[in-house]
Amino acid sequence: MGSLTDHPCVFGNSLIGPRDANKKADVSLDLSTVISETLSLRAFDSLWYWLILGCGWTFATARVLGVPWDLVQRGWTSDTDGRAELDALIHLFANRVLALSDRAGVWILGLVSFIYTVLAVAGFVYQVQFAQAVLILAFPMSLMVPLNVSTAARIISQNLYADALRASLRQHRLWQHIIAAVSILISALWGIWQMLQGYAPI
Repeated sequence: MGSLTDHPCVFGNSLIGPRDANKKADVSLDLSTVISETLSLRAFDSLWYWLILGCGWTFATARVLGVPWDLVQRGWTSDTDGRAELDALIHLFANRVLALSDRAGVWILGLVSFIYTVLAVAGFVYQVQFAQAVLILAFPMSLMVPLNVSTAARIISQNLYADALRASLRQHRLWQHIIAAVSILISALWGIWQMLQGYAPI
């Protein structure tokens, strides 16, 4: 007489042996482990960290003062009326940036400073990796705000139009890419170093 493990078990209308059931359970466990690792909120070894790093900076550098860069380029190559409309649109967005800065700039600065302080303490004093990742991602992006305010103030105060306005926007976009490149480099190096620390032999 065979052992109990050799006898098939009936599940619903199918005939499945215990060993087959164990194999299916192992496959299901492996699949759930892969999914949980991929969708994990852990910081530097998580897929989400690298997705947010790339997509966040792509979105952040795609606009100048809130105006899509492809729209700016199309406006520059259009006729005289199109260029005049683009200049008016940029001035409109520049005034919007300055108005928001005047109304809520101090409150936003205080709130953001408090959040960054909490993240810095949690991340680098208590070694919370998620706080480190958020701070490393968010802090360089927040540098776009004073850059926007500075460019908007220069456009309005100097009443820039036509070639002078285009030169100011090109300089603004250059600084955007410099900040983005340095931030991505530092974020990637720090993330890789943290992952190597996590996998280092004890």
